Order: sequence, then C-alpha cells, then structure tokens
Amino acid sequence: TSADDNRDPDLVNDLDLKVTGPSGTFYPYKLSYTNPDDPATTSGENNVDNVEQVYISMPSAGLYTITVDFDEASLTGGTQHYSLLISGNTGDVDADGMPDFWETLYFNGSTNAIATADLDGDGSDNLTEYIAGTLPNNTGSVFKVTSFSTPLSNGAPFVVNWNTVEGRLYNVGYSVNLVYGSLTNYLPGAINLPYTQNSYTDTVERAGSAHFYRVDVRLEQ
Repeated sequence: TSADDNRDPDLVNDLDLKVTGPSGTFYPYKLSYTNPDDPATTSGENNVDNVEQVYISMPSAGLYTITVDFDEASLTGGTQHYSLLISGNTGDVDADGMPDFWETLYFNGSTNAIATADLDGDGSDNLTEYIAGTLPNNTGSVFKVTSFSTPLSNGAPFVVNWNTVEGRLYNVGYSVNLVYGSLTNYLPGAINLPYTQNSYTDTVERAGSAHFYRVDVRLEQ
C-alpha cells in the first residue's frame, strides 16, 4: 500500500555519525530501499535510521576522531540528546601492560617494547611512560610537578601544579617526614582527580615547618 511504500524519513533531527582515523573516514551501515537484498553499505551518511553503527574491522594504530553532527540549518527544539557507545579491544598480545597500538606506534611492533627498559634514558621505563601518558622516545617528556607556590605564612594555602594527559587520574599525597611518613596519605579531595584538573590547593594540611608532596598518576580504567 502507499502507507507501506512511504520513503520519507521520520527523523525529527537527523544526526549523523562518522569516525575519522589514520586509514580515512568510516561511515555507518545503511541499507538500500530499492535493493533490500543487497548487503549494507558504508559509503556515506545514514539519513534514515535513528541508531547508527560504525564498525572498523582492522583499525590502524593512531588517533581517531568521532563526529556527531547534523545537516539541517538548525535543530528542531534547539537541542538534541544522544547516546554514544564505544567498544573494542585495545589488545595486549604479550600481556606486558602496554597495549599493542602504543607499542606499534613507538616501537614498530606490538611486542617490541620491553616494559622495564628505558628507551630515552630519562629515568622512566617504558611501562611507566605509558601509564603517565608521556613519550617513551623523548627525554623532555616526563611526568612532573610543573610549579608550586609556597605559603608565606601558615594561614596561606599551598598550590601544586602538574602535567595532565587524557585518560589518566591523579592523586596528591603529603607527609611531614620522608623517613617515617607516607606520601600515599592523600589529601582531602585529591583522590582520582580527572585529567582536566592540573592543580591542587591544600588549605588543610599546609601548616608546619616542613611539608612534602607527591602527585601519583594512574590509568583511568
């Protein structure tokens, strides 16, 4: 019937998904109305479905950009909420804690990096470089405190700043004694800080004649 043969999309806002990476741009699956028996294609935008999937069977190592946009001049209602799900196995064939894509990117092979080796001789082994998000082949790329401000009096706060990298979490510890104290005694509100925060202001434990701080970094997952 004519109702069953209506080819006008029912989308209110046509959001489009694409993924761009080292091997080019990847589009979601879409079917052909005129040839329904044909396999789904991935040659361009999907302007019909409200659920879209991009699948990359053999992704090359590198950075990928996920884009969600729309073709209309404006969105009906002004905004459009959507959900984005990402899945996949980063892979670590030699189980050394460094994913295959990272080893391939810096060591030209998924099993070429030795976790305890220090490629650039900066004092951090390769596994530490990966966890910190620093470059294993650059002596100037290290995880460190970049600056700090000491209080002029016990009533002033102590501020510590460090480099951050996406996908990492940070903890700030303190101690009043390097021999008997523990720098894993983390400050209030300074546990699992996101990468978007690159400083911490200590207004609680800053009093005293001597104080020691340490910033830890770990993978977000």
